[in-house]
Amino acid sequence: EGNDQLNRLKPASENDDHLCSTSETGGSSTKSSLLNKSLNKLHLSTFGISSDSLSHLALVFSALIHDVEHEGVGNAQLAREGHPHALRYNYKSTAENNSLSVGFQILKQGNFSNLRKCMFGDSSTELDRHNSAIRKKQRAYLRNEEYRFRQIVVDLIMATDIASPERLQISKSKWIEAFEKCHSCSSDPDPVTSSCQEGFHTEITGACQESRSYSRRFSAPMSMNHRDPPHQYSLGIHRALTLYGSTIEFHTGGPDGSYSTLDRIRISSIFDHLIQAADVAHTMQSWDIFIKWNQKLYDELWAAHLADRGPDCRSNWFCGQITFLDSYVLPLATRLKKCGIFGTGSSIFLDNANSIRRKWLEEGMEISKLMNESVSLGHIGPNTNMNPQEY
Repeated sequence: EGNDQLNRLKPASENDDHLCSTSETGGSSTKSSLLNKSLNKLHLSTFGISSDSLSHLALVFSALIHDVEHEGVGNAQLAREGHPHALRYNYKSTAENNSLSVGFQILKQGNFSNLRKCMFGDSSTELDRHNSAIRKKQRAYLRNEEYRFRQIVVDLIMATDIASPERLQISKSKWIEAFEKCHSCSSDPDPVTSSCQEGFHTEITGACQESRSYSRRFSAPMSMNHRDPPHQYSLGIHRALTLYGSTIEFHTGGPDGSYSTLDRIRISSIFDHLIQAADVAHTMQSWDIFIKWNQKLYDELWAAHLADRGPDCRSNWFCGQITFLDSYVLPLATRLKKCGIFGTGSSIFLDNANSIRRKWLEEGMEISKLMNESVSLGHIGPNTNMNPQEY
């Protein structure tokens, strides 16, 4: 089902190859008309994302380089240690900035020259050799494509610093501006108080409600002082401006910059939610996948504790997962459903997250106990002969 939803974001040329082939070879104007209407509907329902191949590439690249060279501890710990990366990036989104730097440096290496040509075009072969004016425009277009790609990737990676108060506020403000204030959007209640969580909170003990999950990422609020031309800015994000007095830049949407300001804000907000969902994807998939990656995160935090680089997570693990699901995952999954970008399948993420939460309430205490006993005996990770269902 997940693959079916991701297919909606593929370029038109990849999304329905069979239908395209039938239309071309049959020569039927009726089929062609139906195809165009279908693709146009998909383009509009995804706010143009389905037709923007470069943004698809940026999303995949961002997921690939995200957390590259991660230290296994959060930004706050790197700051406390005076880590060289923290000093280099002035204690602001340290891990995220380092991942961007490493990722783009690798992409610039000579052995990836063919990849760059495929991504951004080859100026040595694709430029018009007879018309200098056209050649100049073509060269500018290729530069713009590479700049736009980099800009999207930077925005995506920075959106994963969910422990940065300013970064979270910017993401929230973009969502409100893009979807909550639009009369044409769904009239669902605010995601934070959505009915998706009704009936669950009463099952949590007071201790769990007061608990805090251990986050791998924490940083001080980062500055948003951009140096680009004024026309690049959108000043409609009222809450972010009120709190921090800073401006927020959005990429221009399609290659020709034809999308409206509201659509650009929507695209930027959707990108934030897609990469944030990918970052915690195990909480919105199957129970087995959740347990697998939940164990790996536990092991990582425990290893950091043994190295005196983090707190002891044992006493809070069960309640911490509920807190994280309630305060972050369920609202995020609700907004993914509300934006409607995945069509009729938009509820799959929310349904899976709710299912995981219900099962964690039933089995999480025992699973947490087994995790704690395992590390107390000096073992990292589950018994290799044990399936996730047998925790």
